[in-house]
Amino acid sequence: MTTQSHHDHVEKQFSSQASEYLISAVHASGRDLLRLAVRLADYPDASVLDMGCGAGHASFVAAQNVSAVVAYDLSAQMLDVVAQAAEARQLKNITTRIWLQTVEALRDISHVRNYASGEWLTLINEANLVVDNLIADKLPLEFSSWVARMRTPELLVDAIRVYQQSALTEVKTYFALQNDGSFTSDTIMVEAHKAA
Repeated sequence: MTTQSHHDHVEKQFSSQASEYLISAVHASGRDLLRLAVRLADYPDASVLDMGCGAGHASFVAAQNVSAVVAYDLSAQMLDVVAQAAEARQLKNITTRIWLQTVEALRDISHVRNYASGEWLTLINEANLVVDNLIADKLPLEFSSWVARMRTPELLVDAIRVYQQSALTEVKTYFALQNDGSFTSDTIMVEAHKAA
C-alpha cells in the first residue's frame, strides 16, 4: 500500500464517522481509561502525546490529570471532533496541531519535533531568564531545496506532497502552502537576560 492510498484510506474510513467515535460507549469508557487515569494521577506536571487519538477519549482522561496533552491523528475530522469536545468539556490543556511535525518527520527521520513559540518562552522562563525583546516572523521555505538539503528519499517527498494536498484549508492558509509545496514556518528571535 502506498503512502497516498493509506492516507486516503484513513480519511475515507474515519472522516464521516468521527463524531460516532466520540459517543461510542466502547471507546468512551473501559478499564484502559481507568488504568490511564490512575497511572497519570502521579504525574500532574507531565506532558502527554496521544498518538492515534481517534475521538480523544484517552486525551480527555489525560487532560484531567496532567498539565498538557497533544492529540495526534491522521484524520483531520477526528482532530476537529477532539478540539470541539475538549472545548465543550472546558479542557483547555489539549492541543491538536501536529501537521508540521508530520511533514518534518517525513523529510528528516532524525526530526523529533518543532517547539511552538509559547514552548520556547516557557523554556526561557524555566531557565530563570527575563525576555527583553521578542520578534516573531515567518520563514519562507522553498520546497525542492528544503527536501534536497536532507536528501529526502523520493518516496517520502511524494508522501509529503500528498499530505500537503490533503491539509485543511486553515492549515494551508496558516503555513501559506503553495502549489509547488513551498510554505512558511514560524520563527522567533528572543533577547533575554539572566534574572537577578
